[in-house]
Amino acid sequence: MEQLQTTNDAKSVIHLLDQLNTQNSAAIWIPSLGKEIAFKQMAAKHQKDVIRTLAGTKYFPSALVITLHDIIFDTLMDDSVEKENFTTIDKLAVLLGLRAHNVSDTIELTEVERVDGAEIEGEIKKKISITDHLTRLRKAGDKIKPNTPAKLSVPGLEVIVSLPKFGTEYKFEKYLHDQLRANSDAGADDIMATVFINTLTQFIQSVSTNGQTFEYKDYTPDDCVTITQQLPQRMLQTISDELDPQSLPAQKFTKVPFTQDKVKYIGQIPIDGTFFLAE
Repeated sequence: MEQLQTTNDAKSVIHLLDQLNTQNSAAIWIPSLGKEIAFKQMAAKHQKDVIRTLAGTKYFPSALVITLHDIIFDTLMDDSVEKENFTTIDKLAVLLGLRAHNVSDTIELTEVERVDGAEIEGEIKKKISITDHLTRLRKAGDKIKPNTPAKLSVPGLEVIVSLPKFGTEYKFEKYLHDQLRANSDAGADDIMATVFINTLTQFIQSVSTNGQTFEYKDYTPDDCVTITQQLPQRMLQTISDELDPQSLPAQKFTKVPFTQDKVKYIGQIPIDGTFFLAE
């Protein structure tokens, strides 16, 4: 009768597989660093985490964001890199690089629209090479760097906003996730309102009023959200208007222009629960 292997044997297999995932690493370009960094090959556990996330995504919109952050944390091989200081642009570059290396270099665009705004007749399908897309962005240089932080003012108040750093986004998304889990019976309107305020807060670096400046990095997410909710409506609208310009460099990673039959289109790379699934 064949005997089952011991736990020690299983640990040996796990160790060997971890070595394999390390050996089959991918060199992924990090825009803010201007160089490539090694990332381990993804393991089945990472796909398991994504699948587990999907069950709660409808109610906990931050769950997938957190899982994707955790995958980046877990696969980054260079401990000397301060990953918390990665930009949102870096995050997208890494996710696309991991997808190309671990699943497929080809991905189908979604939400295809005509650049001229005309209605599309029929269905337009387009698949792109992620590697080619990243190569074009890499050549773009300064065009994909985060914009300079913006100083926004209304009488008696100044707010500085910028594209959030990787660590800031992660901290606030975890806070949002915990808030929504604690209030699991919240309706869609409450969820949308909570997500809206949380998103605005992620972009705020500091608030200055009455000769004093308050840096959001010095406060808990809960305190930051509370401060944001007390900002004048006029300032809230001003911040909202600034989000698109600040997010534009990051959007270049997920919005892809292409021409088909002499018509110019733009499509979306779907960073969702299907992102790490083969087509």
